[in-house]
Amino acid sequence: MKKIFRSVIMIMTIISLSSILTGCGGGGGLENIYSSTGVSGDVSVKSMEFNSTNSAGEITVGVSAGNLPDNFTLDVTSFRLFSDNYDINVTSVSPSLLRFFSSGEKNATLRFTYVQKNSSINSGDIGLGDLKLSYEEIYTSTVTGSKSTKVVTLNQIDPSVSNSNIDYPGFVSSLSLVYVNTVYDNVTGFFKDRWSIHAVDKYATPIKEGITLSPTLINGYKYVGYASGQIVAGTYPKFIDATSPFVDIDTTSPNNDRLIILPQSTPIRIDKSYLGDWTIEKDVNQSTLMLSENYSGPSTDSLRYVIGGEKRVLADVVSLAHVEAVNGDYRADGNGTVLFDVVYDPMLVGHTLTLSAKAYNGEKRSGVAIRTNFRGQGYDATSEVINNDGNSHVVTLAISIKPTSQPLVGVRLTPESITFDSKECELDLVATGDILTDRNGQFSVVVNTSGNTAKAETCTVSWMTQNSSIYYEY
Repeated sequence: MKKIFRSVIMIMTIISLSSILTGCGGGGGLENIYSSTGVSGDVSVKSMEFNSTNSAGEITVGVSAGNLPDNFTLDVTSFRLFSDNYDINVTSVSPSLLRFFSSGEKNATLRFTYVQKNSSINSGDIGLGDLKLSYEEIYTSTVTGSKSTKVVTLNQIDPSVSNSNIDYPGFVSSLSLVYVNTVYDNVTGFFKDRWSIHAVDKYATPIKEGITLSPTLINGYKYVGYASGQIVAGTYPKFIDATSPFVDIDTTSPNNDRLIILPQSTPIRIDKSYLGDWTIEKDVNQSTLMLSENYSGPSTDSLRYVIGGEKRVLADVVSLAHVEAVNGDYRADGNGTVLFDVVYDPMLVGHTLTLSAKAYNGEKRSGVAIRTNFRGQGYDATSEVINNDGNSHVVTLAISIKPTSQPLVGVRLTPESITFDSKECELDLVATGDILTDRNGQFSVVVNTSGNTAKAETCTVSWMTQNSSIYYEY
């Protein structure tokens, strides 16, 4: 609910601009006074206190006003704070009237008491753009008694409006995932790939501190859809793939299988409302899944997606990965970022995973996803020297993972990663076929030699020890 707190600050700033500058209506020569004096009022926030529980709270704002026209008072009354998207009930406003006199600076305190009737709303979910405000402005001449009255309703409190002292970041509009670095934990034996979730509002400024940005991952993949998925709106939306791949979806509680929708460029599918992770409620049939979270966006087809969970089996060994908050939770800092670690068993180095991050559920849902790999800290690989005798040679090399020396198991290598120290040797692509590492981290390739010993008597066959030498698994 800290979003509501900031919204009240915004409210008082908007009152200052709208009440003083545009509240001058007709009656008693009011317009002449304003046009002749060129008054610009000053209503500002002086102190703030915020107290809340999960479902209720009170906001206290101290404000002051000055620079009003001589012989005039400004009344700001009949406050109403509400939202179309969230069930928020302001139960009382005290006092119901803020009165500022023209002589000197005057202070006042405004208290909003609210109840959050829907307890499923997370603290920090409500943004400035979700709130609306109505109030009444009354200018009264203390000499003539003439009044100017105006009811103001703001359809949406604009996060881009601010004064020189207060910054008003809005709610999440866009998310991205950025790789930071990798460390190896000598105590646990785990690798940790650090990632950052970057979140901005629609004005390209960092989101409000404290908003929860939730990451998750898929390590072991069960299904991969290449532009074959479709999401259909509903309280329990449907996810459909006409190729009927959903044979053994695990929907036990807690769910072992989850769905992550990935962005793609052809056709363009990058809407935040459906990107990212979804909980699978149940499998309706082999072509249809029911999802747990509400989706109110447009029905969209040709979606790229992955279904799976946090574990897989490599060389008869269960290998796990999970996400872990760096700072104890997943709430955004003042820069609109959340740091988290992908923690994983060493055997997963070089393999593919899908990461997702999400803010909110329902109408304001904002998600993102990325296909990437478990980075590790590099590899060691053997090399072999062969004679340039004009024959074809079967060469077997082995790859291990630094610093654990565990074999790199079950990955597919790129042909370009096989290197030679002489042009008199080359890879036989047809004879070699797919280059796959076995349970011992070994792989074999066929190398053709020219037999031109005048240029080179031998060739050294090696593998380029980097992640770009490994194909993604999907």
